[in-house]
Amino acid sequence: MKELDIYNLDSVIYDGHIKVVSKEHEGRWWDVVVSKNACAIMYIDEEDNVWFAKQYRVPLGKEIIELPAETMDKPGKTSLEVIVEGLEEECGIQIDPRQVKYFGQVESSGGHDTEMVDLFYAYGPHKVTQQRLDDAEKIEVVKIPFNKAYEMMQKGGIQGSKTAILLQNEYIHRLEQKYHI
Repeated sequence: MKELDIYNLDSVIYDGHIKVVSKEHEGRWWDVVVSKNACAIMYIDEEDNVWFAKQYRVPLGKEIIELPAETMDKPGKTSLEVIVEGLEEECGIQIDPRQVKYFGQVESSGGHDTEMVDLFYAYGPHKVTQQRLDDAEKIEVVKIPFNKAYEMMQKGGIQGSKTAILLQNEYIHRLEQKYHI
């Protein structure tokens, strides 16, 4: 994943966990959130449960159910390595990296944010370990049967774009298998 060329930015407004800059384009100034890239995974176990992380998100002001995701802030590690490690950290399970398939990359919110997210999915067995959360993290692991998770997304109970993309893709894949498309 390519990071934004921060040397091509005109004015830093804020520099903390994220960076906010003002960038000139075609005579107009734009506020841009410069975020680290990320990765997310949809893991479906042998009983057809999707593993989610339920946590409070300050920007939204509520608890949300989303797929496990990680910021790409571990130097020298690929997004595959980061997400397999992240699944263990957030959900307390280990899977074999060979179970993981790359789906693609999406923009988080291209109108104002530089973050690009690698999406993965994995199926099959896992080994139960233990969550390894940061002091500030409070993540409840939620396992939801795939069909119920898809229905929740359709009814607005799951709203995250990364999660919706992977749930919709899995649903289409299952239809293709069922109807031999």
